Amino acid sequence: MQAVWGAPHPERGTRTVKFRLPPGAILVDVLRLLEAAGLRIDSVATRETTLEDAFIAIVGRGLEDGEAAP
Repeated sequence: MQAVWGAPHPERGTRTVKFRLPPGAILVDVLRLLEAAGLRIDSVATRETTLEDAFIAIVGRGLEDGEAAP
């Protein structure tokens, strides 16, 4: 599982991490592993994959990222 760390919050010193769970993975198990590694989790937000996400994963770019018309 690949994770992306966000920049530290300027006042709180906290960071965000974004990752995509593979099919069948259970979020609570991942959170427990992170806590066992010594990371403190303050909050969790989830987002379902959209059709646009699937399109970009298949095509490699969004429609708005295409070549400009001449």
